[in-house]
Amino acid sequence: MKKKFGIAGLTILTAFILTSFMTPAFADTNVIMEATPPVYITNQPSEFVVNVTVFGVSDLFGWEFKLGYNSSLTVKQVQINGQFPWFDYTKGNNYLLVAGSLLGGVTPLSGEIMLVSITFQASGPGEYAFNLFNTKLSNNQAEPIPHQVVDGVPYLIHDIALVKLESNPCGWVPVPQGDPIYINVTIKNNGNFTETFPIYIYADRYVNVLFDELIVANTTVSLKPGEISTVNLVWNTTNTPYGTYYISAKASITDNVPANNIIGGGSFIGGICRPWEPREVDWGAFLISIVSSAALVGLFAVIGVSLFRALGAVRMPHLLRRLH
Repeated sequence: MKKKFGIAGLTILTAFILTSFMTPAFADTNVIMEATPPVYITNQPSEFVVNVTVFGVSDLFGWEFKLGYNSSLTVKQVQINGQFPWFDYTKGNNYLLVAGSLLGGVTPLSGEIMLVSITFQASGPGEYAFNLFNTKLSNNQAEPIPHQVVDGVPYLIHDIALVKLESNPCGWVPVPQGDPIYINVTIKNNGNFTETFPIYIYADRYVNVLFDELIVANTTVSLKPGEISTVNLVWNTTNTPYGTYYISAKASITDNVPANNIIGGGSFIGGICRPWEPREVDWGAFLISIVSSAALVGLFAVIGVSLFRALGAVRMPHLLRRLH
């Protein structure tokens, strides 16, 4: 009898069977969990099957794994071994989470056991590798069974860390609205996989209020394993409301250590204030105006004297006749 559970059933089942253990990806053991084929190569659109099998196991009672696959593939069918009456699977972001278990009182299984057959559809030619991760095997005492993993992808560690945040200006400094603020974020790839992801810079006026942050800058970063890089961004404050802001940075990525994907509180902008520009005097124009004024005064003086002389020349004979 085969029974399919919902997501809640899967959670309870997994917690009951596989409580409190994480199996290392590569353990010193002859037990192997393998995806076959580990890599599928095709020259045309095609449908194919990937099996997940356990080899050399003893007393297997329950199991769980995630199978990562290329985003261009489509999952057509998931067929779980009928020997495991309790099972479920869910689709994640380009991976399948699959789990199964025997029922109480049933003798655990040993040897070579095919757990799942998964049918994929490839929409076009390509080389498709499969990644088994978060794998777990347990016996009927809910004890972990150490095992190795064989798949088409080396064991991946995703760990992007934001290690430093700086801004210029920084501290309690008023910044006139419209002036740029230069922000530097230092990032390290602690994992063993090349990661490409966006970085966002947030400005937050009220740190106790959620979801009121402004995204003031962003860019996309690509880092090789072990690589450290400093990203330079500019906050254009032209349309930023007046007020004081704390800044923070976040790498938008899902990895094994999410706590270090965000950094904040390392820099404080004293405030975006109203622009104030001192009045500048155009001394050149001022001097020209003075010279021009002096010239006009001189011109009027010359005109006045000329008029006075002209009038005097006209009236002088009449004045002399009266005197005689």
